[in-house]
Amino acid sequence: MWDVVSLFLLYMLDKCLRRVRAMQQGGPRARWFCIHSIGNAVVAAGTARDLTICLLDHSHSSEIATSLLPPSVAFSLHLYHCLAFRLRPEDWSHHLLFVFGVTPLIIQHPTKAMSVCLFFCTGFPGMLDYWLLTLVKTQRLEKWVEKRAAGFINAYLRMPGGALGASLLVQDGVGVGARGVSSAVLGGLMLTNCAYYGHQAITSAAVYQYKRT
Repeated sequence: MWDVVSLFLLYMLDKCLRRVRAMQQGGPRARWFCIHSIGNAVVAAGTARDLTICLLDHSHSSEIATSLLPPSVAFSLHLYHCLAFRLRPEDWSHHLLFVFGVTPLIIQHPTKAMSVCLFFCTGFPGMLDYWLLTLVKTQRLEKWVEKRAAGFINAYLRMPGGALGASLLVQDGVGVGARGVSSAVLGGLMLTNCAYYGHQAITSAAVYQYKRT
């Protein structure tokens, strides 16, 4: 149910942003970056309590998540991207593998550990990243500032936080049979996601800085 509600709200948000002059000047990508940032903020807010619980006592990581809204919003964000915007080839590979591909595993493991992954892999760092990209597209921020900030966000938030969430999923999979294997596989995919895209962001920032000097 949350998926349908999220898709409708994303559509209404997109419709409102189309009327904003800055978004009109920035084009479709500015709108998408803004939508993504707002959606990620919802994911971050919805998973923050579970993150706090797991940081204080990681033995709670296998418990059911406080809210099932965040994974629905995360899924709906990427589905809306496919439905409403023109995608690049790398967008399709990202969506097919790390969104639609892992969704069945996420459904099997709606736990606090998964909330930790959502907070770091798409929630809070993504909110910051995409808001900075929105500012660049609407000509309110220099691109080099966004690139440098993205490098720090990924190095010190997304990558270590994603590794924490992945380790909790692997921990929860130890000694619980077939269900544990899928939890460990999900943890490995989450680690791969944050490492790969974190590395991309850091490399992009370094290359951009090199070209400027």
